Amino acid sequence: MASITDLKSVFTRVANFTKDSVLLYNNNKIFFKDKIYVRGNEGSSWSEAEGETIENIGFIPYDKHVQEINTLQDEMSVCVQEINELQNEISDLQKKLANKALSNKIYSEKNFNNQKAYIHKVMKSISIMKTIGGGNNLAQVDDKLKKSVVWADDEELRLENLSDFYLKSFATKTSSKSVIYSYYRRLSIFSVKYKDLYGVQENNYSRFHQDLMKATSKTISEITKFEKKIDTFTKVFELLPVGCWSICEIPLTYWNLIYNQYWEEIINCIKENRGFPYGILDEMRTAINFKKLSLHDNVEEEVIVVSDEEVIVVSDEEFEG
Repeated sequence: MASITDLKSVFTRVANFTKDSVLLYNNNKIFFKDKIYVRGNEGSSWSEAEGETIENIGFIPYDKHVQEINTLQDEMSVCVQEINELQNEISDLQKKLANKALSNKIYSEKNFNNQKAYIHKVMKSISIMKTIGGGNNLAQVDDKLKKSVVWADDEELRLENLSDFYLKSFATKTSSKSVIYSYYRRLSIFSVKYKDLYGVQENNYSRFHQDLMKATSKTISEITKFEKKIDTFTKVFELLPVGCWSICEIPLTYWNLIYNQYWEEIINCIKENRGFPYGILDEMRTAINFKKLSLHDNVEEEVIVVSDEEVIVVSDEEFEG
């Protein structure tokens, strides 16, 4: 084995010889000034190698290594972009399938014929809440509930809360309507917090939707319908006196049974302090019969033929009462 002195001597000679160039040696092959030299069998002769590459002697230059990494990173970026595009296409397709399933269930002839009665009951309940609401007692109830709803930055704990609220928001034989609506209110507070923190995502499912799916293991269709219900509930009670949800008599099923466009009209009625324009129900009937109405956003046209049987009629006197 060479001594330290001998090694220093060799290293010095190599350093003086190579100066600013690079010299690499491995297994009787040398890379020097962009050329490769191979040692002959006799051990003393060296010749320039033909067709050899630097990889073959066990070394890759740093700049070439960086270049290959950059190339791989560019290829990965393209792959990631393609994956994201595919995921968006899958997400859009899932939405369409979920909405289509929802449309097939809700937009039935029977449900269409019952819309007027549903809307009348909702408007009557809203009128009562506007009359009774505004007192300190209801405001105190809402304030107490809001203080009990604590946002958790820890995802695991937040999902546990979401799961608990979700499960308790469904009616049982022993649960009162006010208790169920208290969990609607909790979920409403959470949904608003999600929007404040994560914004409104137009092309993909909201973060609230995504976390609900994680927390409940429910299908996309189920969570889409549930989120729409909470969103409608939020919009309605943002316009009514604080705490009115605690005396709300709107049947729980109506949040999904009443068509979206009619809920939008109900919300406009609250804003403008006016009655519901029931004439638009007849307009819808005409549009359906002439196959001119698409019954749901982002879904291929769903056309139902309504029979000549009249919808349930509510007189102006009953509505005003």
